[in-house]
Amino acid sequence: MATRLAISSASAMLIGVVALGGAARAEGCDAAVESAKVEWRSLTRGNHTISPAMRINTSDGRQLTGTQLNYAWVLIDRAESACSVGQGAAATAYIDEFEKLLHPMPQRL
Repeated sequence: MATRLAISSASAMLIGVVALGGAARAEGCDAAVESAKVEWRSLTRGNHTISPAMRINTSDGRQLTGTQLNYAWVLIDRAESACSVGQGAAATAYIDEFEKLLHPMPQRL
């Protein structure tokens, strides 16, 4: 929950700095990417060789697959690249997609 809060805060900060200058925008971008990396590492224990069939059950009841985690890293990498060239809006979109992938909305029955 704390990690999700940190990522949500980082995403909000990233959105909030879009109107600011390039240096502030880069800091917000970097913070959002770093927060996503922290969450990814906590889920994978830093293992970059995740089997697509791997299953992870989180303490908050989410069930994630290796495929989801592998794609989450792709999104982080894309967000980091977008940050490095000053494309804050693109980075925000990748971080949002990362959030949706790893924190899906509960389905109502």
